[in-house]
Amino acid sequence: MSLYFLSCWGWQIGQKVLPSPGPKRRSGALNHTKCRLGALLCRPRGSQDGKRMDPLSEEEFYSQFYNQRVKHLCYYHRMKPYLCYQLEQFNGQAPLKGCLLSEKGKQHAEILFLDKIRSMELSQVTITCYLTWSPCPNCAWQLAAFKRDRPDLILHIYTSRLYFHWKRPFQKGLCSLWQSGILVDVMDLPQFTDCWTNFVNPKRPFWPWKGLEIISRRTQRRLRRIKESWGLQDLVNDFGNLQLGPPMS
Repeated sequence: MSLYFLSCWGWQIGQKVLPSPGPKRRSGALNHTKCRLGALLCRPRGSQDGKRMDPLSEEEFYSQFYNQRVKHLCYYHRMKPYLCYQLEQFNGQAPLKGCLLSEKGKQHAEILFLDKIRSMELSQVTITCYLTWSPCPNCAWQLAAFKRDRPDLILHIYTSRLYFHWKRPFQKGLCSLWQSGILVDVMDLPQFTDCWTNFVNPKRPFWPWKGLEIISRRTQRRLRRIKESWGLQDLVNDFGNLQLGPPMS
């Protein structure tokens, strides 16, 4: 059996169907083209040093930002770590955007992002990041240190999925983000739509896959339990009152 099919417009992992890009509506429901995937997801286009400066393709977005909980550990390494960022300056200049991709054996997308922002020597800016996976502990600690050194910078991170959320070091990494003043939330329909518009195709509407909002609510509850277990709920609520970034539905 073939391991993967590059010609497919939809993906299926076990019994979980990934949505196809640009689906057509049929009787009020999405018409997904189903294509069975054996062991690998369709591979994204290659890049050097893990950097991605071009917009995401629709196929990449639907397959990589799909927010269904990954139940088998083997798939954790097949869903790619993407980071899309939008930087808004207070001087009225046009927002700066970029997409970064971690590659095996190279720098994580979060570190590439930090290197990029440091090179700009900016201070008073608002940055919104969309991640396919929440940061690993090392990346979380480096992001937190970066934010503590720049109190005027506002950084809001939205993640589609939580990475090894049941492991204490990964929970502690998330805590370090909150304690540094970084706002961390789970992507919901407004964020998926905003990410699609800014980094995929602003001329085509984003068609949400079945269960997107239900899955987001579940992941939000999971993230909330992590906050509560570490005694950070009140701190996070104070940050959330700032109402930064695209609103949570």
